Amino acid sequence: MAAIAFDIGDSFCKIGVAKSKTLGVMQNQVGKRKTSTVVAFTRENRLFDSEAISQQMSNSKNTVVGFKALMGKSLMDKKDIEAQLPYLNQPVVKSDTPEVGLEVSYLQKKTVFTPTQVTASLLTFLKDQAEKGLGSKLPECVIGCPPWWTEVERHALLDAAKLAGVNVARIMNETTAIALDYGINLQLKEDSQETCMFIDVGHSNTNVAVVNFWRKKGRDCGMKVICTASARGVGGRSFSTILEKYFASYILKKYNLDVMSQAKPRLKLKTNCEKVKTRLTANNVVPFNVEYMMDGKDVSGSINRKDFEEAAVPVLEAILQPIKQAMAASGKSAADFKTIELVGGTTRIPCVKRALSKFLGQELSYHCDADESCAKGLVLQAAMLSASFRTRSYQVEDISPHPIEVSWGPVNKSPNAGDRAVVFVKNNPVPSVKAITYPDRVKDFQLTVKYADPSVPTPLIGQYIIKGFPKKIEGEKVKVKVFLKMSINGTVEVKSAQCIELFPEEAAPAPADTPKKMEEEPKEESKKEDNGDKADKPSEKKEQSKPKPAEKKKQRKKRTDLFVESKNLSLPVKVARKLAELEQQMNNTDRIVAETAALRNDLEAYILEIRGKIREELKSYVAKDISDSFLEQLQYQEDWLYDEGYDAPMDTLRGKFQELKKVGDPIFLRKQEYERGKELVEQLKVRCGQYRQLASSGDKKYAHIEKKELDSILLKCKETDTWATNAAVLIGNTPHHQDPPVKCAEIIAKENDLSTFSHQILSKPVPKKEEKKEEAKKEEEAKKDEAKADMETEDTGAANVDGAKEDDKMNVEEKA
Repeated sequence: MAAIAFDIGDSFCKIGVAKSKTLGVMQNQVGKRKTSTVVAFTRENRLFDSEAISQQMSNSKNTVVGFKALMGKSLMDKKDIEAQLPYLNQPVVKSDTPEVGLEVSYLQKKTVFTPTQVTASLLTFLKDQAEKGLGSKLPECVIGCPPWWTEVERHALLDAAKLAGVNVARIMNETTAIALDYGINLQLKEDSQETCMFIDVGHSNTNVAVVNFWRKKGRDCGMKVICTASARGVGGRSFSTILEKYFASYILKKYNLDVMSQAKPRLKLKTNCEKVKTRLTANNVVPFNVEYMMDGKDVSGSINRKDFEEAAVPVLEAILQPIKQAMAASGKSAADFKTIELVGGTTRIPCVKRALSKFLGQELSYHCDADESCAKGLVLQAAMLSASFRTRSYQVEDISPHPIEVSWGPVNKSPNAGDRAVVFVKNNPVPSVKAITYPDRVKDFQLTVKYADPSVPTPLIGQYIIKGFPKKIEGEKVKVKVFLKMSINGTVEVKSAQCIELFPEEAAPAPADTPKKMEEEPKEESKKEDNGDKADKPSEKKEQSKPKPAEKKKQRKKRTDLFVESKNLSLPVKVARKLAELEQQMNNTDRIVAETAALRNDLEAYILEIRGKIREELKSYVAKDISDSFLEQLQYQEDWLYDEGYDAPMDTLRGKFQELKKVGDPIFLRKQEYERGKELVEQLKVRCGQYRQLASSGDKKYAHIEKKELDSILLKCKETDTWATNAAVLIGNTPHHQDPPVKCAEIIAKENDLSTFSHQILSKPVPKKEEKKEEAKKEEEAKKDEAKADMETEDTGAANVDGAKEDDKMNVEEKA
């Protein structure tokens, strides 16, 4: 068994795998440890990773990137959409669901896909890669997400996994996964703890987490997330944008080319600026050269690190903001942290390192892998949740960064201003269950769950109608208890609701009269009177005369489960089923296109291979008229393949392939028969010589075998050798363009027949010595004689010494 996790970043994805006591990142189909977060739609199928990247320049409008930031977003989230538009290749349009859509051309039709559907496509590809790497079906997995994601984004990710057929054990915050990867091997003393800060500067976001690691007595240890903070939209792409603006302005000024006005030049600029950004980490001056940038013109320029860092000051300030927020929320200063870990590819930029070190005033740590730490932490969590793994006991306590409130009121009506309460506070532990008690419910009512933080773009989490109240006595109040659950995924739902009715408990029936026999037994009171002092009796009478307090009537509780009608942010069941079927259809289309392309390549390779061999090594194995005809057929098929056959379906390609193989395969087989036949004949003659030598060797170990049997081996070898000689002559005299007169199978059968015949004789066991045989024979004859004598004695009776029978002797004695 294995554990799998998916770290889906804005730019790259990693597949974490735990298998056979090893934990790491799986390589994809091209041998890389990371896969590009890109999905391309074409006239035939979908493309992923390197295939999608390679055609992006010519198919940019249908190559989707940057879709992770739009998951769960609606057209009402204008601020988030406008911030993401510069990084998209498609227009954002309305879809059939509340989520926004991305318009592309797929199968030669205009189609709108939501970010959730695009993510499902990517997950389908990652799932296929993982199953190929494992050699088995995908188990339950863990998927990472930014810590600031709210209900709408988390539900969108769960929906995407459902559409892709991926079973999710947990959605885990990326910063928590990084902390788990760091803390699982942290060596702490008993009854000790330490606090660390993790700074993850990724491609599109910067996330910060303050985590406390602890260990109690024994092996009881774990981690607890104290707080998180994020700078959304601030990351590696922010530095790329600086370079793009710099060179776009430079090209416009020097070459009078507005590269930002067209998609293709803009994509060229973006691609080359990424290369410049990477090279600036190690060089002070980096050149910029692009051929055919726009209107057939080449452009060139350069930038030095100093100018780049001066332009990056606002971005560096933005990166520091979540660090300040995390320190304020945790109430700690930089000196309070045992270590400050940097993660993310953007932390390799020198000015980022310097800015962080200067602000925090201490040395930064790089114990975690900048690219793979998150994936390793996610798969470690997957292994801990899997029943197939036995892992180290380690507690992981995560939090939800946003406070959540519940309001209540009549069904389909707005609640009163005061009818609301914060149920899950800021940084509430995850998972968690809370109960709300309503003491005076009389009919169905509605709960509205939403974020109490006004900065959350989509505050609504869900609406729930509590109904199904039992019939009750008029005027009696009913208590209702509602249970809310924050799941391990960070999502909130109304788990259940109960109606609690109170009834007076019925008095128990009076006990029956005690039988008279029992009255004879002395009572405890009478015993006390006999044994106790007489002066105690008056006090007993006084106690008996005091009035007893009124007994409280006991009440019985009756709990009845109520029905909860929910309306949350997940896709409706019918819509989810429809989209899942569409995803399966697209996946089948991808598979058919891939198999067709592979068959087309095989057909092309077969044509090229056999045409060259027909003219050279196979020339003597095919008649000239057949060779000329076959070469014409190959040329025709090649021309067809590069013209009409390029779009031919799989069945047509398979038929064309079979036509060629019907002629070509016998030629290959004929060559193999002639070449191998000669080798087998020589091998058969060698085998004849081996058995002939064994049969005529006179070796002691064959001395027990009769001469006629050994002679039969010699005769068999002679016959087989003669047959092999004749076969060799036939093979040598037959033209190679004709089928060989003796097949390889016949030669192999002859060798097997000779080996079986000879082995049965030569492997006979050595019999026992003749002396032992004679002794055994004598013993057997003696036993037969004894048995015969016993039979004769029974017939005639036993004789006495005098020669008289025993009966006669007895008669004489009686007379005397």
